[in-house]
Amino acid sequence: MASNYTVWIYLGKRDKDGIKLVSQFKGKKILATRIKNLSEINMPAEYYDVIQGIIYENRFLYEPWIESADDFASLRQTLKLRGYTNIPVANVQLYGSMSSISAPEINTTNIPQAATMIRKIN
Repeated sequence: MASNYTVWIYLGKRDKDGIKLVSQFKGKKILATRIKNLSEINMPAEYYDVIQGIIYENRFLYEPWIESADDFASLRQTLKLRGYTNIPVANVQLYGSMSSISAPEINTTNIPQAATMIRKIN
């Protein structure tokens, strides 16, 4: 039951005027969380190096986020509900496999979740 969801790492523009999909993995359900330290995510070393470089190159305009969704369409819908615009129509990533079947599994238990009183989950 650890890999029921597709876990997306994406860069959200600070003014919510677009995102860049970085990569997708298999893993447990995680709510939208800003990534403060990429080493908290247990991922393969080759993914870590490339994703760290992508985050570093885009650090002025974009913030790194991690979130799980059933598929790309549901991720796109939740991003729209949170106020993002100019979301890609297709699943085009900067690095990694385009299929969730061949995506590696990651462990996201070390990522601190933001505490909220009420959160609507669809």
